[in-house]
Amino acid sequence: MKENRRKKEHVNKKINFPLFFPSMEESHASDDDEFDQILLSIVREGRRDTLEKYLLSVKNPNWYLNKLYDDLHNQKCTLLMTACLNGYDDVIRMILKHFQPDLEIPNNISLYDDDQIRKMYFDVSVLWVAAALDKFSIVKLLIEHGANVNYRTKTQSTPVRCTCRHGNIDMVRYLIENGADIHAKNENNETVLMVCANYGHADLVKLFVDEYRLDVNQCDDNGRSALYDAVHCESLEITKILLEYGAKNFQSKIDQKSPLLRAAERRCVNIMNLISKYCPLIEQIDAKEFYASVIISNATDMSNHEIAFEYLSKALQLRQTHNLPKSLQSDPIEAFDYRQECQTLEQLEEIRFNADRMYIEALLILERILGPNHEQYHRILKYRGAELADLDQYEKALNLWIYELCLSHQYSLLISRNQLREIVSLICQMFTQSISVSFKNILLFLTILIEIIDQDMSNYYHDHVLNTLLYLITIIAKKVL
Repeated sequence: MKENRRKKEHVNKKINFPLFFPSMEESHASDDDEFDQILLSIVREGRRDTLEKYLLSVKNPNWYLNKLYDDLHNQKCTLLMTACLNGYDDVIRMILKHFQPDLEIPNNISLYDDDQIRKMYFDVSVLWVAAALDKFSIVKLLIEHGANVNYRTKTQSTPVRCTCRHGNIDMVRYLIENGADIHAKNENNETVLMVCANYGHADLVKLFVDEYRLDVNQCDDNGRSALYDAVHCESLEITKILLEYGAKNFQSKIDQKSPLLRAAERRCVNIMNLISKYCPLIEQIDAKEFYASVIISNATDMSNHEIAFEYLSKALQLRQTHNLPKSLQSDPIEAFDYRQECQTLEQLEEIRFNADRMYIEALLILERILGPNHEQYHRILKYRGAELADLDQYEKALNLWIYELCLSHQYSLLISRNQLREIVSLICQMFTQSISVSFKNILLFLTILIEIIDQDMSNYYHDHVLNTLLYLITIIAKKVL
C-alpha cells in the first residue's frame, strides 16, 4: 500500500470549470449531478483553489463534503477521501481549515495489497487510509482536527494497525501519544505485535515488548502467536527478541504446527536452532526429525538425503542418550513395505543410501509428528504416489494412494473427483499392462466408494462417485471374464 504501489488516476477528459455554480436551492437534480462530477474532478486533479471557490459558492458546503461519491474502481468516497487517496496534502489542509467536514464517515475504497492486487476495504475513515498509505503529514492534519485515532473499520482494524504494517515507528509513537489503543485487536483477534512480527519490523516489536510490555504469547483465532509470525517472515532478529521476552512454542490451530516445526518446515535452520534452546528436549528431537523428513519429501537428489541423514542421526543420538524411544505403529502396513521407523543408529545406517527406504522413513515420521489426519501429510502421500506411478512402480503407487484414501475417509477429509479418477486410471493401466492388482486394494476402494454414496445422497459429487463405482465394476468384470 506504499506510494509506489499506487497509480494516481485522473479523469482523461479535461473539464472547463464554470466560474460560478448556483446554490442547491436554485438548482435542478441534473444540475446537482453535474456539480457533483465537477467537484470530484477538481479534487482528483488536486486543484485546491478552484475547489475552495466552488465550496464557498454554495450555502452548505459541508453537505457536499460529507457526501459519498461514486469514484473510480467502485469506490464510495468523500471528497476528502479522494484527496487523501491521491496524496493532496494542500487540498486536505484547505478543507480542514475553511470547512467542518465529518471525519468519521465510513468510505469504501480499494488499495493495492501486498500482492499488487486491488482489494476493497469497507467502512474506513480518512485517517485509517492515511495511515494505510503511510501518509504521516496527512495523519497529523487529521488528528489535529479531531479525527478519531481509534476508528474501527468493518474488520475492526485501526489506524495504528495500518501503521505497523509499514513499520513507521515515528508515526506509531505519534498515534500512541494521541491516544491510539495498542491493545485493540481486529476481527481475528490479531494484535499489533503480530502485525509487526509478520511484516518483519524488529524495531517496532522491540518497542511494544520493551516499552509497552505487550503480551508476547497472545494468540489470534487461528492460534498463531507473534513468534509464529516471526518465523513466517523468517526473521531471526524478531524471533530472538520475542524469545528473550518469554515467547512460548505454542501449536497453532490453522496448521497444527508450533513455531519450531514451522521453522523446520521452512528450512530456517538458524531460527530452528534458536527456538530449540527454549524448548523441551522431545520438541527439539521432533524438530530435527521433521526437518529431515521435509528435506527427503522434497529432495531431487541424494545429496539432500545426506543432510537429512545427519539430522536423523542427531535425533536418534539424543533419543538413545536420554532414553526417549519412538512411538511406533502397532501394525506395520503394506503401503510402507511393512517397515517401522528406525530406532537405532545402526538401523538408520542400513537405509542411508536407499532412496525408497529413506522416503518411507520420512513418511513414517511425518505421520507420527503431524498425525494421520493432517492435510500436509496427505498432500505428501499423494505426491509420492504420483512419483512412484511416473517411475512405473504401479503397485507401490496404488498401495500408497489407497492408504491415503482410507485415512481421508476415516477422518472425513475431502476426497476430490480428480483423486478418485487417478486411482481408477492407475488400476486400468495396471490391468492393461497385465500387472496384478491386489484384491484387498480393490475391495477397499469399492467399499469407500459405496460408503461415500451411502453417507450423503445429496453430496455434490454423488453422481461422480456412483459413476466411478460402476465404471470400476465394469472394468473388473471385463478383466475377470
